[in-house]
Amino acid sequence: MKPLYIFLIFSLSIAQEFSIDGDLSVSGNINNSTIDSLKLVIESLENSLESIQSGYGERFIELTIQTDYGEGYVLFDFDDAIGSNNNWYKLEPVHVLAWDGIQGYFNIQMDDTNGWGRIDVNKQSNDDRPRISNNGPIYLFSENGQHNLRVLGGGRSSSVDILLRVTSDWSN
Repeated sequence: MKPLYIFLIFSLSIAQEFSIDGDLSVSGNINNSTIDSLKLVIESLENSLESIQSGYGERFIELTIQTDYGEGYVLFDFDDAIGSNNNWYKLEPVHVLAWDGIQGYFNIQMDDTNGWGRIDVNKQSNDDRPRISNNGPIYLFSENGQHNLRVLGGGRSSSVDILLRVTSDWSN
């Protein structure tokens, strides 16, 4: 009977969880499919991050454009706004994310100073929200890495947050 008690106590102690305070050294292999699958996921994410950080590709960038009615064309420093100064960009509008909420008419025109494309954001008084028209794309090119958009506000002073798909060589 005594061996049975020893066996039960030993079995229960093995089935319990335990914690280790301090370092743990393991010799040999740890066979765990969860760890192996996590290693694959980490490797895949590292590869994806490398391709995003360098080379040709698209990024989605949110810009806030503000206009003062009657001010005429104003230069908007695109490089400063996105924190980059690549040689070229292709800008395509995706969506108006937000605007100043005023329900009156406005129009915002954005174009390259060389006239290579145009994007308009406008809101008619009876529209629920602003719309994108003349939806580009805008091509920006500069050997010195300085890119400006010309911005013109019409109807009233206004502000919009616009989501752009921006293609470039991001390795710079």
